[in-house]
Amino acid sequence: MCEQFLGLFRQAGDQAGGERWALAGLGTCHAHLGNYELARGYARQALELDPKGSDSIHQARTYGLLGLVHSRLGEHAQAISAYQQALAIARTWKASLSRKVLAGLLASYGDACQAAGDPAAARQAWQQALQVRHDLGLPDSPRIRAKLERASQPSQAG
Repeated sequence: MCEQFLGLFRQAGDQAGGERWALAGLGTCHAHLGNYELARGYARQALELDPKGSDSIHQARTYGLLGLVHSRLGEHAQAISAYQQALAIARTWKASLSRKVLAGLLASYGDACQAAGDPAAARQAWQQALQVRHDLGLPDSPRIRAKLERASQPSQAG
């Protein structure tokens, strides 16, 4: 379906909005299917269509998509960098729905930090994600809470 939308947007010459969103949508679909190289390519194309970042939500979500792809490929430094770019944009948002996206980005950034061997940064990101959810009046995330609790446990190795 996204491929059909992409074709229609390209035919109409709607790079400013539709084509970017369709490319990011294709990237997201392929990432969740495990087609990470395709996902990365679509995300990069989407970002190239908005080099000045005129659509902050699109740009942050697309950087978040790149973070996910890099994480799944074990490219931890690139994942962290992509999430940091997404977070730099998302932290400026004030609207509740946008702040909910921020919470998700923080949780994913925490996951990337944990995978990269930086548990302190992971804990901080997960705590921030829970705080954003709390500030929005959203229920606690059991998934994030469990990661935070596991990361706070003393290591059993010895």
